[in-house]
Amino acid sequence: MTTNLIQTDIRYSGPPSTATAVESRQVAIPPILIRTETVSLKLLPSGQMSSSSPPGVGIAGKGLESEADGTWMWAASTHLGTPLGFITLCPKATTTECNSSFGPQLEFVCRRDAAYVHLMPKVIGVLIDWLRIHDICMVLYTDHAETDEQLAKWLIATGFLYTGCRSSQGKRQMICLLS
Repeated sequence: MTTNLIQTDIRYSGPPSTATAVESRQVAIPPILIRTETVSLKLLPSGQMSSSSPPGVGIAGKGLESEADGTWMWAASTHLGTPLGFITLCPKATTTECNSSFGPQLEFVCRRDAAYVHLMPKVIGVLIDWLRIHDICMVLYTDHAETDEQLAKWLIATGFLYTGCRSSQGKRQMICLLS
């Protein structure tokens, strides 16, 4: 799924500058806001990642206590401001039980209400498009519980593929090639 970024509003905290990417290349600083006609992603400042989440979403995912690793976290919402969830991008490569190393890892905590499930592929797609356009990384990694069919459908719709590996917790591992 490719989102039309021509109609996307992307805002930065200041003039876009460069930082060292996860693969030691120079890349753009993450945007503080990515907005389309239906969804928006707002970058959460350091210190807000572990705070309580908006109603209907639940607590932001595991591993967010350590922000020193350069993790970026966006709060996703509808164009009307209804919270949809969080997406985090951890820049560290992930090594699996199959001894495979994958690039930066995406994690998701999101609403499952029937009224909003159709928006999550758009949210994931917007972020993937931004990462692709700015050449942030070549591969994204994520995983999902065996029983989480909804997240699996969203990931497949946005270009993720199964690796054939499972984590020690039985999660199915997926990658998305951005190049």
